[in-house]
Amino acid sequence: MLIFREGRGPEADSVRTAQRGRTWTHVGILSVEGDVVTVLHAVPSEVPGRADGVVEDSLAFFVAAPRASAHAVFRVERATSAQGAAAASSARSFLGRPFGVPDDRHADRMTCTSLVLAAWGGVPGAPSLHPKSVELPLVPPGLILPADLADLPELTAVGLGNAGPPP
Repeated sequence: MLIFREGRGPEADSVRTAQRGRTWTHVGILSVEGDVVTVLHAVPSEVPGRADGVVEDSLAFFVAAPRASAHAVFRVERATSAQGAAAASSARSFLGRPFGVPDDRHADRMTCTSLVLAAWGGVPGAPSLHPKSVELPLVPPGLILPADLADLPELTAVGLGNAGPPP
């Protein structure tokens, strides 16, 4: 499963502007192991001293009011729970990769959407996710925005939540 959030802060504002105001500004992959739920995502650092990059955070941290005003969980249609677990495992293989839009000098960078697509793309038999990339001035080609991913017919919202006002 995927989790989208409506973010707060300058990065979220930039994404919202690029998306022409559409809601979801960030996405991650939910990992459920027993009672432990975490989110694997690529993000500019949200923790002092932690580098920008692919990280694994608790669900509570991911949806907390300082970072999110709302969130939604989406199911990948026709995906099995084993495929979802495999996508989370695949995402873990990218932990520590730097955050950013890949370019000729930094091909190893990942955005939140490129992490999701790489992780799900590595799962045998999983439904294919093929959102349209955005074409913006000064942005390398191939960038996928979170709202474009959320709009895919292969995804269905199964739960919504609000984080409340910022602290």
